[in-house]
Amino acid sequence: MVAIGASTGGPKALYFLLSQLPKNFPLGIIVAQHMPKDFTSFFAERLNDYCKLEVCEAKSGDEIKPGRILIAPSGYQTKVKRMGDRRLLVEVSDEPKLILRPSINHLFGSIVDTCQGRVLGILLTGMGVDGGLGMQQLRRLGARTIAQDEESCIVYGMPKAAVEMGGAEFVE
Repeated sequence: MVAIGASTGGPKALYFLLSQLPKNFPLGIIVAQHMPKDFTSFFAERLNDYCKLEVCEAKSGDEIKPGRILIAPSGYQTKVKRMGDRRLLVEVSDEPKLILRPSINHLFGSIVDTCQGRVLGILLTGMGVDGGLGMQQLRRLGARTIAQDEESCIVYGMPKAAVEMGGAEFVE
């Protein structure tokens, strides 16, 4: 699976990245984009118009599967859990009560607990440090991790945190 975190400047970066993926992309994708509450459903609809893959706002019970991009809903926390040997499902809830909702660290941390290294973690442009710890945890697990480079970021805060914490295997 692919897990992506973004904040300030993220919608533009996500559009650029996700619109280039082919219809037969072999991995499921989940995205945590910091946005005001109730904006992610519109954002998912807009991305769906431009992407070859299906894009929708995530809800509890949704399966992460090839051909689909799930956008974590703003105002809530999203995590990944395993159902059986292979199925990865999304759980959306009010807990934990963190300032950032969705929290990229919370999402990435749940993936660490669930996926045993078969993950590509990507941290895009954004203010603050959310996602830095999650990327560090993913990399320690054996996941491949990419942080957006400073030159192409609107705000280099989150990717910089991942780089400084040793969580970014690649900076692109």
